[in-house]
Amino acid sequence: MKVLGCEVRKIRNMFLVEAGAIGLLGGVIGVALSYAASAILNNLTMIAALFGGSIDLSGLMGSFGGGYYYGMDGGSAAISMIPPWLVLLGLGFSTLVGVLSGLWPAIRATKISALEAIRHE
Repeated sequence: MKVLGCEVRKIRNMFLVEAGAIGLLGGVIGVALSYAASAILNNLTMIAALFGGSIDLSGLMGSFGGGYYYGMDGGSAAISMIPPWLVLLGLGFSTLVGVLSGLWPAIRATKISALEAIRHE
């Protein structure tokens, strides 16, 4: 990119945007896995019933010092709940980690000479 005349600042920004996008993608995958695990935990008794077993979760939350979270429908109790602010915080954190981990390669890419870059490509 230096050989083509691209500015050093634009090269660095491109590396950082790519690293941030990779971090954000990792965060999205992590949130999806978290929601899947939460859905499995919240429907554990139903899943066990499908396979012919039964699980008694009535005292689970009491043993941890808390109580059940009752949903808006007033019926079923949820074991796992992921608030929206935690999802946004997780996505922001994963993006920040991606950008910070891409900082060193971005700096290194801006310091390499154009002849050295051609030689290694």
